[in-house]
Amino acid sequence: LLIAQVTQALNDDDIFAAIESVKKLQTQWQAIGYSGQREENQLWQKFRKVNDQLFAKRDEAKLADQSIRKIQQTELTDQLESYQQQLVEPLPESELFTLQENIEALRTNIVNQKPVIKSVVTQAEKLLNQITIQLSQISDNKKAKTWQLVFDCLEGLAGNNALTNEEFSESLAGLPNAWQKRLQECYQNNNEIDRSNKTLELEILASKESPEEFKAQRLQVQVQLMQSQMLSGQTIDLTNSLVEWLKLGKLSQVDLPLLSRVKAIYC
Repeated sequence: LLIAQVTQALNDDDIFAAIESVKKLQTQWQAIGYSGQREENQLWQKFRKVNDQLFAKRDEAKLADQSIRKIQQTELTDQLESYQQQLVEPLPESELFTLQENIEALRTNIVNQKPVIKSVVTQAEKLLNQITIQLSQISDNKKAKTWQLVFDCLEGLAGNNALTNEEFSESLAGLPNAWQKRLQECYQNNNEIDRSNKTLELEILASKESPEEFKAQRLQVQVQLMQSQMLSGQTIDLTNSLVEWLKLGKLSQVDLPLLSRVKAIYC
């Protein structure tokens, strides 16, 4: 009966599942009593022969799997190396995002395959890290460019009070809409409020040194900030602080030294 069962397992399409079944049959064989020298030997030879065939079939399946995996690994490695070549030269942000999506999809596909080809996963993750760094650099460059444009416009506004609304609007070209609106509001604001203390406040919030001659005044502002709980550990929004600085009124040449100090915080 055990020989019949192990022979049937030989025809199982899932060779690895068949091996597990046969291991259980071997345990059952060992538990059966001795059947005499002649019968025991003949039966064992038949049983062992089928077992040997099964394990040989398993070894062939393993070799086939290894061959397929090797081909897959080569193909995946070649694909990732082609992506690596694309990263040799700086790419536009849109192309980096597309490349990131492709590599992430490839990595997910590899991880979902069992067993996982770890070397290819590592290679994919290194590429994704490179792309993340490049995207971060592009983002930082965009922010730096925006800040430079903002302060170029503010310096133009402070240094030239004769600018018409149309001329000033033209100078805002290239800025994000939010900043265009903020600077327009500053241009149209006819209030004249001294920005000295607000400038010191910005420097304190940004942990930026103030000129030595304002040391005593800075200390007073710092005390006021502590009393208003602005330095009590809550998140500091320097962009919002600059917007508040701008809302104090229209810029003039008197504000240029202050504007220079504020610019040093953001640029």
